[in-house]
Amino acid sequence: MKKISILLLLICVYHFAQTITPTSGVVYVKKGSAGNGSSWSNAVGELADALKAAKTNQNIQEVWVSKGTYKPMYSPEDNNFGIAYGTRNGFLMVNNVKVYGGFPDSGTPTMNDRNFLTNETILSGDLDNNGITNINDAQHIVLSVGNVGTALLDGFTITHGKSINTAINITINSNNITSGTIYSSGGGIFIYNSSVSLNNLILTNNAAQSGGGIFTQNSSSVINNTKISNNTVASLGGAILAVYSSNILKNVSISNNIADASGGGIFNNNSYTTAINTVIQNNSAPYGGGVYNHSSQPTFVNVLIANNSATSAGGGIYNNLGGNYYNTTLINNGNNGIYDSGTSKWYNSIIWDFVNGSNYTTATTIVRDVPSKSVINITQLGISINDIFNNPSANDFTLKSNSQAINLGNNEYFDTAIYGNSDLAGHNRIVNARIDLGAYEFQQTLATHETDVIEKKLLYPIPFNEVININSPANIQRLELYNMAGQMILIKKDQPSKTTISTSELPTGMYILKITTRLGTKSIKINKI
Repeated sequence: MKKISILLLLICVYHFAQTITPTSGVVYVKKGSAGNGSSWSNAVGELADALKAAKTNQNIQEVWVSKGTYKPMYSPEDNNFGIAYGTRNGFLMVNNVKVYGGFPDSGTPTMNDRNFLTNETILSGDLDNNGITNINDAQHIVLSVGNVGTALLDGFTITHGKSINTAINITINSNNITSGTIYSSGGGIFIYNSSVSLNNLILTNNAAQSGGGIFTQNSSSVINNTKISNNTVASLGGAILAVYSSNILKNVSISNNIADASGGGIFNNNSYTTAINTVIQNNSAPYGGGVYNHSSQPTFVNVLIANNSATSAGGGIYNNLGGNYYNTTLINNGNNGIYDSGTSKWYNSIIWDFVNGSNYTTATTIVRDVPSKSVINITQLGISINDIFNNPSANDFTLKSNSQAINLGNNEYFDTAIYGNSDLAGHNRIVNARIDLGAYEFQQTLATHETDVIEKKLLYPIPFNEVININSPANIQRLELYNMAGQMILIKKDQPSKTTISTSELPTGMYILKITTRLGTKSIKINKI
């Protein structure tokens, strides 16, 4: 009888090792199921088991995961792989395997039924089940180490990872990771010598010594359509720490992250991060509240850096080398918005913060406090924040219909072949043949205050050529005409409500006309053709 029991046990163990079976390369995962993964009705119950099987079964090409909460169950380390190892458990990305979350947990959903927001698929490191991120949680929820080919993680919420500073050397996928590095970085996702694709993710409430949401080293990963918020670190990179990496961020939101040292949102160390259509806001650190670039040269395109803070320097950005910023809006980042001891370059951008540094260069960029580097003289023209943006007090930094930033850029500084033809809001990047300044493009056909002007017959013709006819509702106390460099080129005082200005000798281009009456002062951007 004893021999029969042992034989049955061995058969069960063998059967369990063979149970996960893909259909057309896909393994299905549904929380609480106990099948072999061949269909939704016969799904595997845990993502950890599906990934463990995929490590040795090359027939598994994709893993489809229905909504629910999944926790790491096994060690990713070479000498302990597939063994439960407490806080050192993690979901290890597998070479060429694509992992999709966001499927409903009923029926037979297809890829078209997937929605990672309504069908939240949570990868949680909350191993002690107390809802608090602490040292009893998984030290890394997701890991991508070494060559993972076309591996993809798409459609998950990643939360409650807690990386602590543990002095230990480990090996994953034959990559030796030195003492302290892995266990102190990347509470949410740890990427080492790897290039993984991350899509449609939410990383929130993770913590680490550095890189609270994501840590990358010697890596070139693509992060797309992802929100990284409310992560904390004791040192560098509240949301992301990139070390010797060349990552690409597209449609990423980085908000409300905290670093106790530097880089509340992002800390780049000897890295070449490219951020496109990205928002960095409400992050904080003593240095580089939004971004800290150490010996790094990032490229930012259509990026909003707003409402970040630093207690020491660089509320929005701290640069000590350089970087290229295209159509970037930097605003409301405290009294020390930019600290720049390097040579950063700004194109078609709006810098509405104080800049500490003088070696940076600008081209067709508004710089509020430095007329010599600004395409227009904000102070001399009397332009305020409310003249440029729709509702800055409500964090709406889209352009007003009569904003001086409209049609003021240079198309040569925006390569649509590389960066696409959309602005931060996903609208057309170039309207009316000329690009606007900042992260947002004004979308109406008349890209100035010309609609209201024409309707009210205040000015005509629009655009103008030989003359400007003014039909004011009150007598004109003062008329001023400025070019876009902020130079006053015409002034008239005490004019009747209806008056005409000769402009035949002016070169073609954009101008600012200021009209002062007893009713107040109005600044209007107009175009001579």
